[in-house]
Amino acid sequence: MVLSQHRFEVLDGLRGIAALMVMVLHFNQQYHYPFLNNIYLAVDVFFVLSGFVVSHAYADKLAKGMRNFEYVVRRIARLFPLVALGALLGFFALVLQSASGLNGMTYGQDVTTSLLNAMFIPYLNGTYVDQAGQQAIGLIFPGNSPMWSIFFELVASLLFIKFARISSNALGLVFLFCVALLIIVPFILGTANFGHPVDINAGWNTDNFLLGFPRVVVGFVSGMLVYRFWSSSKLLAEIKLPNILRHAAWPCLILILILLQPWTLKGAFGLIVVVMLAPLLVAFGAISKLENPILARALTFLGWLSFPIYCLHEPILTITRILYANFGLQRSLYLSADYCAFVVVCVVTLSVAILLEKLDVQRKLIKFILALRESVAKTALI
Repeated sequence: MVLSQHRFEVLDGLRGIAALMVMVLHFNQQYHYPFLNNIYLAVDVFFVLSGFVVSHAYADKLAKGMRNFEYVVRRIARLFPLVALGALLGFFALVLQSASGLNGMTYGQDVTTSLLNAMFIPYLNGTYVDQAGQQAIGLIFPGNSPMWSIFFELVASLLFIKFARISSNALGLVFLFCVALLIIVPFILGTANFGHPVDINAGWNTDNFLLGFPRVVVGFVSGMLVYRFWSSSKLLAEIKLPNILRHAAWPCLILILILLQPWTLKGAFGLIVVVMLAPLLVAFGAISKLENPILARALTFLGWLSFPIYCLHEPILTITRILYANFGLQRSLYLSADYCAFVVVCVVTLSVAILLEKLDVQRKLIKFILALRESVAKTALI
């Protein structure tokens, strides 16, 4: 079997479950339920999955001569359509918040931050934005806060050009160095949340922005190392586990249990997940057996829909809540704001995913940018 033709349906399912868990967090964060304490770690699972999947898709191609520019274009083209749409919805959410007194931004700042965010550029600020009745200060993607992790994933994708060409031992040193930064820097600066001696929940706002870099590198590099172990003589595939333990349902169930368990262990649980449990889970998912075609299609569907859900759910939720509060929609629709938002998220994300696939937006965008570059290069030579 050719490695590049392998399909990881279980990893698709893990990505979909992680995206749904993030949506659960944002729909319920005002309630402070204990089971919400660790859902933020879904982002770190995304980073590990990205390291594995990007290695699978591009490591061999880069080694065989794919141009760095083409690789970067392909990575950006995959992310840009939904990031731009999420920024547009985030702009409408910010404007509604500004009109309702729910953020500290001017309309000019609403425009500025949305344009920057659509181009993957963080907006470093000290302004508050309302999130379910709470003031979130310094969000670097104010209109659509989950997009902070997409920025860091893009950074990791760019670093991959270098990482793909160094040895596994060197990658291990990079991993250990970034783990040390995640432990030491918050402790020295005293920035750990809630008095926890360890706090890896960083990168999403202006105050902890810089720690997002070692956080994403830890996850992404661990995913790369898992892929190298998996692809090297199929060592992971040759691990002899009883068939019942290699069933595809186990990684999905374990991920749900990890994200929904309430204990933080004073912040140490997050570090354990990032350094150990998430990489092991991805490795487990890579060797899991999937013989049921219905389950395979379900997990593939979850993976296919995960990115639209992740990119679009929060601004839709914000817009729906504000419209309900200001225009009395609940009295006319007889539905709660969050229930209506959930329905809209499902309809919009599915519609957008289908539309992007039918129009083949990513391939056309890649083709356009590569053709434009060739045209510019030819013009320069004239």
